[in-house]
Amino acid sequence: YKGTTFTFSGHPVTAATDGTVDPNTLTIQEFDYSSGEHKKISGWTAIMKDGKLVITFPGIKYINVSGSSSRDANATNVFTVSTSCTTSTISDAEYDYSQLGETWSAPKIFRIPSINEAERNDITKDTYVAVMGGGIGSANQCAGSGVYLIDLENNGKIYGATANGGPITIVDTTPEGILDAAGTTVETPYGSDIANALPSSPIVITPDTAPGIPWRGAIVYFNDLEGKITKINLTNSTENSADLFDQTTLFNLEANTINKRYSYFAMDAGIGQDTNQFWLFGGTGNFQNLGGHGAGMDNILYGIKDPDFPFFKHLNLGEDKIPRETASNFLEKAHEGANAAKRIFDHCLEKTEETKGNCPSNTDAGWVIHLDTA
Repeated sequence: YKGTTFTFSGHPVTAATDGTVDPNTLTIQEFDYSSGEHKKISGWTAIMKDGKLVITFPGIKYINVSGSSSRDANATNVFTVSTSCTTSTISDAEYDYSQLGETWSAPKIFRIPSINEAERNDITKDTYVAVMGGGIGSANQCAGSGVYLIDLENNGKIYGATANGGPITIVDTTPEGILDAAGTTVETPYGSDIANALPSSPIVITPDTAPGIPWRGAIVYFNDLEGKITKINLTNSTENSADLFDQTTLFNLEANTINKRYSYFAMDAGIGQDTNQFWLFGGTGNFQNLGGHGAGMDNILYGIKDPDFPFFKHLNLGEDKIPRETASNFLEKAHEGANAAKRIFDHCLEKTEETKGNCPSNTDAGWVIHLDTA
Protein backbone atom coordinates (compact mmCIF):
# COMPACT_ATOMS: atom_id res chain seq x y z
CA TYR A 1 0.00 0.00 0.00
CA LYS A 2 1.21 3.48 -0.87
CA GLY A 3 -0.67 6.52 0.36
CA THR A 4 -1.20 9.21 2.95
CA THR A 5 -4.34 7.92 4.69
CA PHE A 6 -4.40 4.96 7.07
CA THR A 7 -7.42 3.52 8.90
CA PHE A 8 -7.26 1.70 12.23
CA SER A 9 -10.09 -0.34 13.73
CA GLY A 10 -10.46 -1.25 17.38
CA HIS A 11 -8.76 1.94 18.57
CA PRO A 12 -11.52 4.38 19.60
CA VAL A 13 -10.34 7.78 20.80
CA THR A 14 -12.19 10.83 22.04
CA ALA A 15 -13.33 13.06 19.18
CA ALA A 16 -15.38 16.22 18.65
CA THR A 17 -18.95 16.05 17.33
CA ASP A 18 -17.63 16.41 13.77
CA GLY A 19 -15.23 13.49 14.30
CA THR A 20 -12.08 15.58 14.60
CA VAL A 21 -9.43 14.27 17.00
CA ASP A 22 -7.45 16.72 19.12
CA PRO A 23 -3.76 16.20 18.16
CA ASN A 24 -2.80 16.61 21.82
CA THR A 25 -4.52 13.30 22.61
CA LEU A 26 -2.34 11.23 20.26
CA THR A 27 1.38 10.61 19.93
CA ILE A 28 2.54 9.31 16.54
CA GLN A 29 6.10 8.11 16.06
CA GLU A 30 7.97 6.58 13.15
CA PHE A 31 10.92 4.21 13.30
CA ASP A 32 14.06 5.74 11.79
CA TYR A 33 16.02 2.92 10.14
CA SER A 34 19.24 4.97 10.03
CA SER A 35 19.37 5.74 13.77
CA GLY A 36 17.40 2.80 15.14
CA GLU A 37 15.17 5.19 17.09
CA HIS A 38 11.49 6.13 17.18
CA LYS A 39 10.93 9.78 16.29
CA LYS A 40 7.80 11.85 16.70
CA ILE A 41 6.17 12.99 13.50
CA SER A 42 3.88 15.97 13.10
CA GLY A 43 1.68 17.61 10.50
CA TRP A 44 -0.89 14.79 10.52
CA THR A 45 -4.63 15.04 11.05
CA ALA A 46 -6.98 12.47 12.58
CA ILE A 47 -10.72 11.84 12.63
CA MET A 48 -13.05 9.14 13.96
CA LYS A 49 -15.19 7.81 11.10
CA ASP A 50 -17.66 4.93 11.45
CA GLY A 51 -15.98 3.90 14.69
CA LYS A 52 -12.53 3.79 13.09
CA LEU A 53 -9.52 6.05 13.53
CA VAL A 54 -8.46 7.64 10.24
CA ILE A 55 -5.05 9.34 10.14
CA THR A 56 -3.83 11.43 7.21
CA PHE A 57 -0.08 12.03 7.01
CA PRO A 58 1.54 15.01 5.25
CA GLY A 59 3.66 12.66 3.11
CA ILE A 60 3.37 9.24 1.51
CA LYS A 61 3.81 6.16 3.71
CA TYR A 62 4.39 2.57 2.58
CA ILE A 63 3.27 -0.87 3.72
CA ASN A 64 5.29 -3.46 1.78
CA VAL A 65 4.41 -7.01 2.80
CA SER A 66 5.07 -8.78 -0.50
CA GLY A 67 8.83 -8.40 -0.75
CA SER A 68 8.27 -7.03 -4.25
CA SER A 69 11.33 -6.29 -6.35
CA SER A 70 9.47 -3.54 -8.19
CA ARG A 71 11.42 -0.33 -8.72
CA ASP A 72 8.60 1.43 -6.86
CA ALA A 73 8.94 -0.84 -3.79
CA ASN A 74 9.91 0.86 -0.54
CA ALA A 75 10.61 -0.35 2.98
CA THR A 76 7.57 -0.34 5.23
CA ASN A 77 7.13 2.81 7.32
CA VAL A 78 6.94 1.49 10.86
CA PHE A 79 4.93 3.92 12.96
CA THR A 80 3.12 3.71 16.29
CA VAL A 81 -0.01 5.55 17.38
CA SER A 82 -0.47 6.00 21.13
CA THR A 83 -3.20 7.77 23.03
CA SER A 84 -2.19 10.53 25.43
CA CYS A 85 -0.31 9.32 28.50
CA THR A 86 -2.62 11.39 30.67
CA THR A 87 -5.65 9.34 29.70
CA SER A 88 -6.50 6.68 32.27
CA THR A 89 -7.35 3.34 30.66
CA ILE A 90 -8.55 1.58 33.84
CA SER A 91 -11.72 2.56 35.67
CA ASP A 92 -10.07 2.23 39.09
CA ALA A 93 -7.27 4.82 39.08
CA GLU A 94 -5.79 3.34 42.27
CA TYR A 95 -4.74 0.27 40.28
CA ASP A 96 -3.97 1.96 36.96
CA TYR A 97 -0.51 0.64 36.16
CA SER A 98 -1.12 0.99 32.42
CA GLN A 99 1.60 3.64 32.09
CA LEU A 100 4.21 1.37 33.67
CA GLY A 101 6.89 0.29 31.19
CA GLU A 102 9.92 -1.94 31.76
CA THR A 103 10.76 -1.26 35.39
CA TRP A 104 14.33 0.02 35.15
CA SER A 105 13.76 2.58 37.91
CA ALA A 106 14.67 1.29 41.39
CA PRO A 107 12.01 2.13 44.02
CA LYS A 108 12.91 4.20 47.08
CA ILE A 109 10.88 3.83 50.28
CA PHE A 110 9.86 6.63 52.63
CA ARG A 111 6.92 7.80 54.75
CA ILE A 112 4.59 10.28 53.05
CA PRO A 113 2.17 12.64 54.85
CA SER A 114 -1.56 12.06 54.66
CA ILE A 115 -3.51 12.91 51.53
CA ASN A 116 -6.09 14.45 53.86
CA GLU A 117 -4.89 18.03 54.42
CA ALA A 118 -6.42 18.12 57.92
CA GLU A 119 -4.24 15.14 58.92
CA ARG A 120 -1.08 16.17 57.10
CA ASN A 121 0.73 17.38 60.23
CA ASP A 122 -0.17 14.24 62.19
CA ILE A 123 2.83 11.90 62.04
CA THR A 124 0.68 8.91 62.96
CA LYS A 125 -1.19 9.32 59.66
CA ASP A 126 1.97 8.99 57.54
CA THR A 127 2.11 6.04 55.12
CA TYR A 128 4.99 3.92 53.83
CA VAL A 129 5.23 4.24 50.04
CA ALA A 130 7.71 3.29 47.33
CA VAL A 131 8.44 5.94 44.70
CA MET A 132 9.72 4.93 41.27
CA GLY A 133 9.78 6.07 37.68
CA GLY A 134 7.54 4.55 35.04
CA GLY A 135 10.50 2.86 33.34
CA ILE A 136 11.02 2.41 29.61
CA GLY A 137 8.09 2.03 27.23
CA SER A 138 9.73 -0.41 24.81
CA ALA A 139 6.49 -2.01 23.67
CA ASN A 140 4.29 1.04 24.34
CA GLN A 141 5.96 4.33 23.48
CA CYS A 142 3.44 6.11 25.71
CA ALA A 143 4.39 4.14 28.82
CA GLY A 144 7.03 5.24 31.29
CA SER A 145 6.45 9.01 31.52
CA GLY A 146 5.10 9.01 35.05
CA VAL A 147 6.01 8.66 38.72
CA TYR A 148 4.43 5.87 40.73
CA LEU A 149 3.79 6.11 44.47
CA ILE A 150 3.00 2.58 45.59
CA ASP A 151 1.10 2.30 48.86
CA LEU A 152 2.92 -0.42 50.82
CA GLU A 153 0.25 -0.47 53.50
CA ASN A 154 -2.75 -0.89 51.21
CA ASN A 155 -2.29 -3.79 48.79
CA GLY A 156 -0.14 -1.92 46.30
CA LYS A 157 -2.65 0.77 45.43
CA ILE A 158 -1.28 3.92 43.81
CA TYR A 159 -1.00 6.54 46.54
CA GLY A 160 -2.67 9.81 45.52
CA ALA A 161 -4.35 8.19 42.50
CA THR A 162 -7.63 10.01 43.03
CA ALA A 163 -5.95 13.43 43.10
CA ASN A 164 -3.55 12.66 40.24
CA GLY A 165 -5.73 10.47 38.02
CA GLY A 166 -3.36 7.54 38.60
CA PRO A 167 0.42 8.07 38.78
CA ILE A 168 1.99 11.54 38.75
CA THR A 169 2.26 12.36 35.05
CA ILE A 170 5.49 13.88 33.72
CA VAL A 171 4.64 15.63 30.47
CA ASP A 172 6.15 14.36 27.21
CA THR A 173 7.17 17.62 25.54
CA THR A 174 7.29 18.45 21.85
CA PRO A 175 9.02 21.21 19.84
CA GLU A 176 5.98 21.41 17.56
CA GLY A 177 3.74 23.37 19.94
CA ILE A 178 0.40 22.32 21.44
CA LEU A 179 -3.19 23.52 21.22
CA ASP A 180 -4.75 25.23 24.21
CA ALA A 181 -8.42 24.95 25.19
CA ALA A 182 -9.32 27.74 22.74
CA GLY A 183 -7.62 25.96 19.85
CA THR A 184 -4.71 28.42 19.75
CA THR A 185 -1.21 27.05 19.23
CA VAL A 186 1.07 27.44 22.25
CA GLU A 187 4.65 27.54 20.98
CA THR A 188 7.05 25.10 22.69
CA PRO A 189 10.37 25.52 20.83
CA TYR A 190 12.38 24.07 23.71
CA GLY A 191 10.40 20.84 23.83
CA SER A 192 12.00 17.55 22.79
CA ASP A 193 11.25 15.07 20.00
CA ILE A 194 12.38 12.18 22.24
CA ALA A 195 9.58 9.86 23.36
CA ASN A 196 9.70 10.48 27.09
CA ALA A 197 10.12 7.90 29.86
CA LEU A 198 11.58 7.68 33.37
CA PRO A 199 14.07 4.78 33.40
CA SER A 200 16.21 6.49 36.05
CA SER A 201 15.89 6.00 39.78
CA PRO A 202 14.74 9.00 41.84
CA ILE A 203 16.79 11.22 44.11
CA VAL A 204 14.76 11.15 47.34
CA ILE A 205 15.58 13.70 50.03
CA THR A 206 14.10 13.04 53.48
CA PRO A 207 14.89 14.28 57.01
CA ASP A 208 16.99 11.10 57.38
CA THR A 209 19.23 11.82 54.37
CA ALA A 210 20.03 15.53 54.68
CA PRO A 211 20.65 17.93 57.59
CA GLY A 212 18.31 20.72 58.65
CA ILE A 213 15.12 19.41 57.02
CA PRO A 214 12.10 21.12 58.68
CA TRP A 215 9.34 18.98 57.13
CA ARG A 216 8.18 15.34 56.91
CA GLY A 217 7.96 13.30 53.73
CA ALA A 218 10.31 13.74 50.77
CA ILE A 219 11.41 16.07 48.00
CA VAL A 220 11.94 13.93 44.89
CA TYR A 221 14.05 14.75 41.82
CA PHE A 222 13.82 12.88 38.51
CA ASN A 223 15.84 13.27 35.32
CA ASP A 224 13.74 11.91 32.48
CA LEU A 225 14.76 10.47 29.13
CA GLU A 226 14.08 13.70 27.18
CA GLY A 227 16.25 15.81 29.48
CA LYS A 228 13.87 17.49 31.92
CA ILE A 229 14.79 17.57 35.60
CA THR A 230 11.57 17.58 37.61
CA LYS A 231 11.16 18.41 41.30
CA ILE A 232 8.16 16.92 43.13
CA ASN A 233 6.84 17.94 46.54
CA LEU A 234 5.83 14.96 48.68
CA THR A 235 6.13 16.77 52.01
CA ASN A 236 3.80 18.41 54.53
CA SER A 237 5.48 21.78 53.94
CA THR A 238 3.37 24.70 52.71
CA GLU A 239 6.36 27.03 52.18
CA ASN A 240 6.04 28.99 48.90
CA SER A 241 2.36 27.89 48.68
CA ALA A 242 3.44 24.30 48.11
CA ASP A 243 0.95 21.45 48.20
CA LEU A 244 1.32 17.68 48.24
CA PHE A 245 2.06 16.23 44.75
CA ASP A 246 3.06 19.62 43.26
CA GLN A 247 5.69 19.42 40.51
CA THR A 248 7.89 21.88 38.62
CA THR A 249 10.56 21.64 35.92
CA LEU A 250 13.85 22.58 37.55
CA PHE A 251 16.02 22.38 34.41
CA ASN A 252 15.98 21.49 30.72
CA LEU A 253 19.04 19.71 29.27
CA GLU A 254 17.81 20.54 25.73
CA ALA A 255 17.93 16.91 24.61
CA ASN A 256 16.70 15.67 21.23
CA THR A 257 17.21 12.78 18.81
CA ILE A 258 20.00 14.66 17.03
CA ASN A 259 22.25 15.43 20.03
CA LYS A 260 21.21 12.06 21.58
CA ARG A 261 21.36 13.56 25.07
CA TYR A 262 19.33 10.78 26.71
CA SER A 263 19.13 10.34 30.50
CA TYR A 264 18.92 6.67 31.43
CA PHE A 265 20.51 6.68 34.87
CA ALA A 266 19.92 8.46 38.17
CA MET A 267 21.66 11.67 39.14
CA ASP A 268 23.81 12.06 42.25
CA ALA A 269 23.20 14.73 44.87
CA GLY A 270 25.36 16.60 47.35
CA ILE A 271 25.54 19.66 49.58
CA GLY A 272 28.53 22.01 49.26
CA GLN A 273 30.77 21.99 52.33
CA ASP A 274 31.50 25.72 52.14
CA THR A 275 28.39 27.10 50.41
CA ASN A 276 25.79 24.72 51.88
CA GLN A 277 24.13 24.71 48.43
CA PHE A 278 22.28 21.66 47.13
CA TRP A 279 23.64 20.22 43.86
CA LEU A 280 22.50 17.58 41.39
CA PHE A 281 25.06 15.88 39.11
CA GLY A 282 24.43 13.79 36.02
CA GLY A 283 25.49 12.74 32.55
CA THR A 284 23.80 11.81 29.28
CA GLY A 285 24.18 9.13 26.62
CA ASN A 286 22.23 6.48 24.73
CA PHE A 287 22.48 3.31 26.83
CA GLN A 288 20.50 1.37 24.22
CA ASN A 289 22.96 2.27 21.46
CA LEU A 290 26.40 2.41 23.09
CA GLY A 291 28.29 2.44 19.79
CA GLY A 292 26.03 5.00 18.19
CA HIS A 293 27.47 8.09 16.56
CA GLY A 294 26.50 10.75 14.10
CA ALA A 295 26.64 14.40 13.20
CA GLY A 296 25.23 16.56 15.96
CA MET A 297 25.75 14.08 18.81
CA ASP A 298 26.56 16.14 21.90
CA ASN A 299 26.49 14.41 25.28
CA ILE A 300 27.31 16.24 28.49
CA LEU A 301 28.26 16.03 32.14
CA TYR A 302 26.53 18.61 34.31
CA GLY A 303 26.03 19.94 37.79
CA ILE A 304 23.09 22.18 38.70
CA LYS A 305 21.98 23.97 41.86
CA ASP A 306 18.57 24.03 43.47
CA PRO A 307 18.57 27.45 45.19
CA ASP A 308 15.20 26.79 46.89
CA PHE A 309 16.32 23.63 48.69
CA PRO A 310 15.14 22.27 51.12
CA PHE A 311 11.77 23.72 50.11
CA PHE A 312 9.62 23.33 47.03
CA LYS A 313 8.86 26.35 44.85
CA HIS A 314 6.75 26.73 41.72
CA LEU A 315 8.95 27.88 38.82
CA ASN A 316 8.57 29.08 35.22
CA LEU A 317 4.89 30.16 35.21
CA GLY A 318 4.95 33.41 37.18
CA GLU A 319 2.09 33.42 39.68
CA ASP A 320 0.61 30.35 38.02
CA LYS A 321 1.53 26.69 38.57
CA ILE A 322 1.09 23.23 37.07
CA PRO A 323 -2.33 21.97 38.22
CA ARG A 324 -3.30 18.42 39.15
CA GLU A 325 -3.30 15.90 36.31
CA THR A 326 -7.08 15.70 36.50
CA ALA A 327 -7.42 19.40 35.55
CA SER A 328 -8.39 20.17 31.95
CA ASN A 329 -5.43 22.55 31.51
CA PHE A 330 -2.78 20.22 32.96
CA LEU A 331 -1.12 19.45 29.62
CA GLU A 332 -1.08 23.09 28.56
CA LYS A 333 0.50 24.33 31.80
CA ALA A 334 2.95 21.43 32.03
CA HIS A 335 4.17 22.12 28.48
CA GLU A 336 4.44 25.85 29.17
CA GLY A 337 6.36 25.26 32.40
CA ALA A 338 8.82 22.87 30.80
CA ASN A 339 9.35 25.21 27.85
CA ALA A 340 10.11 28.16 30.17
CA ALA A 341 12.48 26.25 32.47
CA LYS A 342 16.15 27.14 32.80
CA ARG A 343 18.19 25.67 29.95
CA ILE A 344 21.56 24.11 30.49
CA PHE A 345 23.51 26.29 28.05
CA ASP A 346 21.89 29.60 28.96
CA HIS A 347 22.36 29.35 32.72
CA CYS A 348 25.38 27.10 33.34
CA LEU A 349 29.11 27.82 33.22
CA GLU A 350 30.86 26.17 30.27
CA LYS A 351 33.74 24.02 31.59
CA THR A 352 34.67 21.85 28.59
CA GLU A 353 38.05 23.50 27.95
CA GLU A 354 38.60 24.55 31.58
CA THR A 355 42.18 24.15 32.86
CA LYS A 356 42.32 26.69 35.71
CA GLY A 357 39.66 25.23 38.00
CA ASN A 358 37.41 28.31 38.04
CA CYS A 359 34.25 27.45 39.95
CA PRO A 360 30.73 28.62 39.11
CA SER A 361 29.77 31.92 40.72
CA ASN A 362 26.58 32.64 42.64
CA THR A 363 25.00 33.88 39.41
CA ASP A 364 25.65 30.58 37.62
CA ALA A 365 22.98 27.92 37.97
CA GLY A 366 25.58 25.20 37.45
CA TRP A 367 28.27 23.93 35.08
CA VAL A 368 28.38 21.80 31.94
CA ILE A 369 31.08 19.80 30.10
CA HIS A 370 30.64 18.59 26.51
CA LEU A 371 31.82 14.98 26.27
CA ASP A 372 31.90 14.71 22.50
CA THR A 373 34.26 17.68 22.14
CA ALA A 374 36.33 17.33 25.34
